[in-house]
Parts: sequence; C-alpha cells; structure tokens
Amino acid sequence: MKKCFFVAGILLCFLGCDQKKEVKIEIPPAAEPTPPAPAADKYLNSGVQYLQQAKVPEAIKSFDEAIKSNPVDPRPYMLLGQTYMRINDYTRAVDTFSAALRVSPNKGELYYLIAVNQGLAGDMELAAKNAEASAEIFRQQKDEKNFLRALTLLQSLSQEQKE
Repeated sequence: MKKCFFVAGILLCFLGCDQKKEVKIEIPPAAEPTPPAPAADKYLNSGVQYLQQAKVPEAIKSFDEAIKSNPVDPRPYMLLGQTYMRINDYTRAVDTFSAALRVSPNKGELYYLIAVNQGLAGDMELAAKNAEASAEIFRQQKDEKNFLRALTLLQSLSQEQKE
C-alpha cells in the first residue's frame, strides 16, 4: 500500500498538476554543443515516431542507434531512459540516465529522473541521494520550479524511508 502512495506521489511530482490529456513527445534541445551528427537526429526522430505509434522495441533500437551515432549528445540517453520508464524497466532507465550523466554531469533533470526510477524500484536511500543532488543543481542554477519539484521528491523519499 505504501508503494502505491509513493508511486502516485512520484507521478504527480513528475507529471505536474497541469497535465494535458494529449501526450506530446519532443526531442529535447541540446543543452551543450555537440558535434554535428545528422544520422543521430534521424534516429531520434524515428524513435519519437515509433513511440507515438506505441512501437516501443523499435523506438529503443532507434535511440540506441542515435547514441552510437553521437555518444556525446545527452538527448538520446534521456529519450531512451524515458522509454524504459514507460515500460516500467526502472533498472535500465537508471542505467541509461547514469550513462547520460557521464556525458552531461551537471544536468539536474538526470539526477531527478534517476531518483524517481530508483524510488520506483524500491531503493529509497540511493533515490534520496540523487534527489538531493538534483535539488542542489537546480538551486545553483536558480531554477526555482525544478528545485521545488526535487525537494518535494526528496521529502517524499525521506518519508518513505521512515515508514
């Protein structure tokens, strides 16, 4: 029962209160300059199209190819990790987001996503550490909205550890 409340809380934090009925999948903009890789963008676009058609295995293959084409671009890692989240494969999602951290180590969103997945997988201690790292990055970047979201997640995880 506790896990159900935790999952519901995490999803509310993750999805936000102003959720729209239509889910739109977009390729995130590159935060840092990456070498041009037109093939990687082609694979990213194909992966997003596959997701929109609910063809998850094909999307995973496309995102994997995008990573191979341009391994220094964090976008395909993020999309692949979110795809694993969609199919409740939290371990692979954590692994994928962790690989993205090696490429983009100061991205608070990655720590946040790792924390969410670790929490859903039941590893509250590691999830709390990553939520704290996420909150600290957002605080340093003066990103108040995401800072508050990370703090809410951290509080939820801390409460779950106590119970």
